[in-house]
Amino acid sequence: MFLDLRVGLWRMLDKMSDIQQDLHGEKVVNSDLIIIKYDGPSFDKNKMELPSFTKQIYSVEKLLKESIKQLSKNQKIKDEPQQPKLFIQLRKSSFETALLIIFSNSIMINILSDCIFSYLKYLATGILNKDYKREIENLTNNKTIRNSTRNIINPCIENEDKATIINGDVNFNNCNILLELDKGKRDNIYDKLDEIEESSPIEQFEQEMFGKILEIDAVKNEEQLSKSRLCFVVEGGNEPIEALFNADIKKEEIKKIIFERIKIKANVSYKGDDMIKILIKSYYLSQLKNLKEFIRNAPPKSTKTTQSKKMDRTIQKRGLSTQ
Repeated sequence: MFLDLRVGLWRMLDKMSDIQQDLHGEKVVNSDLIIIKYDGPSFDKNKMELPSFTKQIYSVEKLLKESIKQLSKNQKIKDEPQQPKLFIQLRKSSFETALLIIFSNSIMINILSDCIFSYLKYLATGILNKDYKREIENLTNNKTIRNSTRNIINPCIENEDKATIINGDVNFNNCNILLELDKGKRDNIYDKLDEIEESSPIEQFEQEMFGKILEIDAVKNEEQLSKSRLCFVVEGGNEPIEALFNADIKKEEIKKIIFERIKIKANVSYKGDDMIKILIKSYYLSQLKNLKEFIRNAPPKSTKTTQSKKMDRTIQKRGLSTQ
């Protein structure tokens, strides 16, 4: 399935792009713009496969919000990540997504787009913009942002494909500041992200969590349990993590808990943001109760409050009727 859309937004935003000056004479606006343009055989007739498009847009949103969070944390902007409004325009001349960000508070002109542009340029070329050193460091150390960065360039499949990051202003002026991510630069980005993940230190924390013990090879034959490796899937997630018990556990015990909801206390090893191994110290079955069972086991409720009961006793002592 392919997507070929054009969404017009700029007419209602014309007045929002006026450039003003703050008390220090610096140019400030309440909006910013970054453009991502895709070219090459994979985007013939200005089309992109829908799964690639949705991942790309979702990933750009994550990158925008995390960049806003870092800039806010470093007191370069006042908005919190949830405050700005994000708009997208798909331009007909090529497969090009123009992302407009409307802020609640005034910002230095192009500060967000400069930050994102500098982050991608650092990954592609190794050139570090010192104005955004802390932001770039925090973005590269964030697993979600690393994966989002991959999703932004993943639509480029063929060697001749390229993604161009254009750092212009909200009126589409000065759009000559661009970063062309051809195959060589995309490979640099992939290599840099892999290098960051490989160099991340392994840390260990004691945690309590709910989840299920499963088999890594998804073997449900009980006779093969001793031959298979166990994993733990944290409740609310879907990624199996290698799991071990810190004491010998009999096969019969494994049979009782496998595929069941349990609560564990464990030493959990992390490599960067990634959970890589769980050493289970203790566990117990913790089945979720359905609504009927919850209601049946709930303590009986009185229809009268303590205060109303006291009032009834007072009335009875005085020989008055409660009717």
